Amino acid sequence: MSSASATLNATPYLTWRYPVLYFQDDWQLSRRLTLNLGLRWDYESPPVERFDRQNRGFDFTARSPYQVPGFDLRGGLLFAGAGGLARGAFDADGNNWQPRFGLAYKMIESQPLVFRAGFGRYFLPTTEFGGTTGFAQTTSAQTSTPDFLPFHVLSNPFPSGLLQPPGAGRGLSTQVGDGVGFNDPRRDIPNVWQYSAGFQYEPRSSLLLEASYVGSQTKQIQVGKAQNFLTKEQLALGTPYLSTVVPNPFFGVLPANTSRGAQRTIQRRSLLTQFPHFTGVTMNNQSLGESCYNSLQLKVERRFRDGLSVLVSYTVSKTMESTAYLNSQDAELARDPVRRPDGLPRLLHPRQPEADQWPDLGPLVQHLSRHLGSATRRHPARDPAAQPQHPPPHRPAIRRHTDPRLRHPRGPPSPVQALRVQPGQYPGLRLSGHRPQLPPVRRRARHPNQPPAQRRAGLALRVLTLKTARASAGRRTWRSLDPS
Repeated sequence: MSSASATLNATPYLTWRYPVLYFQDDWQLSRRLTLNLGLRWDYESPPVERFDRQNRGFDFTARSPYQVPGFDLRGGLLFAGAGGLARGAFDADGNNWQPRFGLAYKMIESQPLVFRAGFGRYFLPTTEFGGTTGFAQTTSAQTSTPDFLPFHVLSNPFPSGLLQPPGAGRGLSTQVGDGVGFNDPRRDIPNVWQYSAGFQYEPRSSLLLEASYVGSQTKQIQVGKAQNFLTKEQLALGTPYLSTVVPNPFFGVLPANTSRGAQRTIQRRSLLTQFPHFTGVTMNNQSLGESCYNSLQLKVERRFRDGLSVLVSYTVSKTMESTAYLNSQDAELARDPVRRPDGLPRLLHPRQPEADQWPDLGPLVQHLSRHLGSATRRHPARDPAAQPQHPPPHRPAIRRHTDPRLRHPRGPPSPVQALRVQPGQYPGLRLSGHRPQLPPVRRRARHPNQPPAQRRAGLALRVLTLKTARASAGRRTWRSLDPS
């Protein structure tokens, strides 16, 4: 058995209030300029549970009811409506003012060109509440000892029974010996500033062109962070030291059905954290995150008769955000893109592939390379085999799609002149700009058994079908010299 747990769930009855006031109107200052002004106020009241069955943060400095020699244990869970605390899960946030502004301005009196711009602030309603720790209880089975030996088995995973929800009566003793999570009661409502500016142009009736910049900045995004961790200095002590098994000071002090009080021994790393009497402490809903969005949006709209319209749009955008911690020891949120040690964004330094190399497509490319040419273009500066082969001094390079021996001053054009070749179709064909070049013809030694037709065809490219002309009966005929 690798893990096992059982949960007794809570059934909260929550209430929110969300009053809103707003004012907004349009003002046409002239025939060419129109303004839109507005102001909105929202209030999201803290959620209240009918019977006060929810948490309200964590007291980091209060002395824990459980104490063991050698430790000053502090910290414990708080409850709404208990100990003089407010019934709401969070502090009230009543300054949510949201201005709005927009304008439309006709740039030229005689042309249908309009400039539009605007900005506004918006608050994002949340649905979180304080949590139900103490009113919902999960019991986890201890499946192994610190030495990784079997402990509880599947036939009896909970020998001490299931933990019953204690409610708020236990106060700071709630969940001691296990992990605890809570929401930050000081959190603020997330908000976003949205803004845009662009041009609209109607070159003719029923055709609209639009180009706009659209952006936004979101603030106070809710983030979670662990509060019970090893510092960098403690991690530097090394794994052998931190993993050493030592006597458990919480054994016999904390309940036996908790993670900290179940066994006589414990790893040393568990005793070096800020709250060793908890297996983990996590604070959620901290208003620390932020996000930024920028985009260029293009749109073309064409309207036809009978209600038919066609809309084509294209957007180029980029989003950057900081909404999580890479490590519990970090003091700042991780940035996206992640910054390099030299301070520059990592996205500005991608791995540069070879600019003159095609992607390796595996066996398919190898198969095509044997028939149509190489799938990799060689660079003369890095591959000696790719150096340009200059023709011998006594033989000029052929710059046209023809064999000079087949040209006739008054005859029809040579079939090679009409040949259209795509780059990479023939391995022996090299490109110079946009004009293909045939490699210089190399003469080969005559073989005594080689037929004359094949010997003549060997003087030109063997992969091209060449046709030669010869006069017969007052007109020209063509004969293929391709040896295949």
